[in-house]
Amino acid sequence: MTQDFEGEFDFTIGKTIKYSFSDGFKDCIEYKYFVNGVIHKGCLINNDSKIVPLNTFFKVKYSKKDPSISIINFKEQIRDSTEIVKAGFKLRSTTH
Repeated sequence: MTQDFEGEFDFTIGKTIKYSFSDGFKDCIEYKYFVNGVIHKGCLINNDSKIVPLNTFFKVKYSKKDPSISIINFKEQIRDSTEIVKAGFKLRSTTH
């Protein structure tokens, strides 16, 4: 899918969820993110063959016109749990 960010765009946080193949040959990393409480999913072909860990949070750029159009930035990992929760994700409690 061509990333069309013509016009306005915004940022949120996405979580890597699984590896797949986009065309049977190229590695694709699937991710999910929320916009206005609605879950969206995306897939980015990993041309660099870098290992990107699953269940990790990164910055996502999405189209305000069509929030299903997005691209995840693997260079901008998000570790702040407050930001992650504000983006719509629930974190598991580590207390027993």
